[in-house]
Amino acid sequence: KMNPIISSQKGFTLIELILVVSLLGILSIAVFPVLKNREPFALDAAARKVKSDIRYTQSLATTTAEPHGFIVTGNSTYQIYNVTTGQIVNSPYHGNLMQEDLAADFGTSIFQNINHQIEFDEFGQPTIVGGNIIQINNGGDFKQIQITNTSGHVSML
Repeated sequence: KMNPIISSQKGFTLIELILVVSLLGILSIAVFPVLKNREPFALDAAARKVKSDIRYTQSLATTTAEPHGFIVTGNSTYQIYNVTTGQIVNSPYHGNLMQEDLAADFGTSIFQNINHQIEFDEFGQPTIVGGNIIQINNGGDFKQIQITNTSGHVSML
């Protein structure tokens, strides 16, 4: 008579385990080159973030009826501030000060030129536009964000 505990045990055979491990190895080799070259995606994400934050600055100016500004403070850093008080605004996402660092979030993405400052009045129109085309690059490719001087329209080129 068989022991009921032994007969109810089920599991994988050694051959099944070897096949699963082999398939996982083959899949990882096939996927690795795709994940290796993520720089273009990071550059695009960085440019979209900067564009979104400039639009947020413009939105703050119109909703609070106080001028707000966007300024590049370093090779990969920028901040959003209240022009009247000079204070950096808090992020609506994480509540921290809006002192952003592209290199920390998006790898090698940096500003081509660090002389960019844009301030919007209570109507959302730019009052100061220090360089109306912001270029972000990652050493090879680049993305450009344009702020129209007259209307304040923000677009990616």
